[in-house]
Amino acid sequence: MEDISSWKEKFEICIYAKKLIDKLEYLNTKVKNPVDIEEVKKVSTTLINIMVCK
Repeated sequence: MEDISSWKEKFEICIYAKKLIDKLEYLNTKVKNPVDIEEVKKVSTTLINIMVCK
């Protein structure tokens, strides 16, 4: 299994990820319990790696 501890170096933002992150950052200003943007980036990087490796 691939080590995902280096996900920050592998993170590449695409237009869809950028839109998602921008929307989440905006929504975070409106709610009491904001979403952790770093966790969203980590998940999106992991999903991209899984999809590319198939």
